[in-house]
Amino acid sequence: AIPAATRNRRSLEKRVRILDELSIPGRQIRKESNLVELVELLCEFHEAKSLRHNIKISVKSKSKAKFIETLERGQFLQILDNLFSNSFYWLMNRFDASVEGQISIELDAGARTLHFTDNGPGIPAERSEAVFDQFVTTKPPREGRGLGLYIARRLATENGARLYLDPADEDGMHRTFVLNFNKELP
Repeated sequence: AIPAATRNRRSLEKRVRILDELSIPGRQIRKESNLVELVELLCEFHEAKSLRHNIKISVKSKSKAKFIETLERGQFLQILDNLFSNSFYWLMNRFDASVEGQISIELDAGARTLHFTDNGPGIPAERSEAVFDQFVTTKPPREGRGLGLYIARRLATENGARLYLDPADEDGMHRTFVLNFNKELP
């Protein structure tokens, strides 16, 4: 077993690495970055919370090629963190707590896309575009401000990407966000 002091030090080191990337100077530097490494860093950051709330996080890469994009690393991490925040909220408040919550991130370097999916209740089709507007939320009153997805979409645009919802699942609910770095339409 790993001593508690070592676990605490490692946890603190993870948090400092993330905070450094999210700092204002970290957000102002646009450089080539490996998206798989950044996704794994953020997953590691959320590991303790996911274990506490019985939420499994999986990351898959469709190809062996590196997924390199020129972006502001702190802003990319903020986009993902906003998606994680929403997923954690809905999965922690799920109707059936006996079903394991799942967050799946799939990266496709060839298509230049990242798919972020959870098995929460989803977003109804009639709200699929409105959730990206500022001050719009599907959370109960006083549970959300309706800024997370608005900010995530703005940051995606600033970094040459588009953030949108994948088509609805069979039940008519949207559960997958797509971060697309292609210049072509989705």
